[in-house]
Amino acid sequence: MRVTILGASSGFGREFTKLFANETNEITAISNDEQGLDVLKAHIYEEHNCEIDTACYDLTNEHDLDYVCKHLTDCDFLINSAGAGKLGDITRLSIEEEQYYMNLNIWAFHKITKSTLLKMIEKRQGNMINICSTASFTPLPNFSIYAATKAFAGSYTIALAKEVEKYSIRVMALCPGPTRTNLLSTAHFDKIDKRYGIFPVYVAPDVVAKRALKQFYKGRILYISGVTNKASFWFDRFAPRKFANNILYKMFDDLN
Repeated sequence: MRVTILGASSGFGREFTKLFANETNEITAISNDEQGLDVLKAHIYEEHNCEIDTACYDLTNEHDLDYVCKHLTDCDFLINSAGAGKLGDITRLSIEEEQYYMNLNIWAFHKITKSTLLKMIEKRQGNMINICSTASFTPLPNFSIYAATKAFAGSYTIALAKEVEKYSIRVMALCPGPTRTNLLSTAHFDKIDKRYGIFPVYVAPDVVAKRALKQFYKGRILYISGVTNKASFWFDRFAPRKFANNILYKMFDDLN
């Protein structure tokens, strides 16, 4: 099986690469972190006794994105784990920073997803897991761009799951909550943990990846990892928006 994994050098992408690593799967691991890809490739060879192909591309660069879409998305299984975010209110994040995250989390996400699915439709078979977030369902003051871009990712993925099922293609949105990945450091969730102690139990990315793959093969189109995250999902659906906004604003305020 040909497997393409984006954001493969760390976090969920890295863990999915490990899960798929065997002698029968042909893996293409993509990231903008060349050193991280080299470490991953060496680890896969040492631990799983198999080779993977790696490709270093910046998905916010239009030329790189075009190349990935044209040449690296003809696969049987796509794991799209490329994404990023940064804490900051409207006065602290520059337009250029916001544009970067929008380009990565929306435009690149969309282009890769669609390019891959169109190839799968021609073959009338394929599998895809898009890494979204519990932020897909919750507007987050002081983390607004990340949550808004993930809202697009989640909605788009779940809708496509229905559109492509007639072509024997399975699609699932994986929506993890706080997880020990590089995003936590980038987004400063460690500061939230120290201030409030409200995220004492982070789910490890390898655990989330294993559970997600199991749920995918059961036919799920949406998987929210963890009991706490599922509770948060239902709280957001029924809590008054102003009340939720006030709580979330205080959680994320002044953590830059």
